[in-house]
Amino acid sequence: MESNKKLQVKLEKVFSDKSFRINTKDKFKIMKQSTMYVDAIIFNIVSIFCLIAILNNTTQITDKTLEAGKGYIESKCNIKYQKNSQMTGGFILSSGTFLGKYEPMYNTGNNQLDTQTLDLFENARNQIGGGMFSKALKALKKQIMSHILMILKYHNVKASKIMKEEIQSIIMVHVEYLFQYMKEQKEITLKNLTKGIKKNKCFQVLK
Repeated sequence: MESNKKLQVKLEKVFSDKSFRINTKDKFKIMKQSTMYVDAIIFNIVSIFCLIAILNNTTQITDKTLEAGKGYIESKCNIKYQKNSQMTGGFILSSGTFLGKYEPMYNTGNNQLDTQTLDLFENARNQIGGGMFSKALKALKKQIMSHILMILKYHNVKASKIMKEEIQSIIMVHVEYLFQYMKEQKEITLKNLTKGIKKNKCFQVLK
């Protein structure tokens, strides 16, 4: 699909940053695998919200749809999204999650990512958050929104601009999990990438 090719190009630009130590021999396969994972995460998460809306006899994603969907994903992936005090009834992730402060709260007892690791990752991202890396992330975020729009159309479900941005922010949390896992590796190989995706519950939406 043309959209997947565009997604891969955007991911390649992100991974061109020196903080991603990608094995040269596996590079092509790693790009393909990463693209497949991100594409699956986008489709699965958007589809969850669409199916919840349809099951409730509506074609519109609302605050209640988001609340129910987030709760389902949290239980499946063993994570906890940041709660926004400005909005009652539900969880919200600001669009700043992707490029700014790392907002989601994780359960340190779920064999995933501890607090120290998160702090180290946040410091690393802050150090490389400008210039070409920042531009690459913004381009990736834009491409993910394009995928969201296509999936909504596929399910014949509508969502307001705010709802679309909230769905996008949720997806970004899972994408950043992938980035963090990759940054933790001394060298990223196809083997340890595949192993990490299969092992971590955050990568297993709808599994």
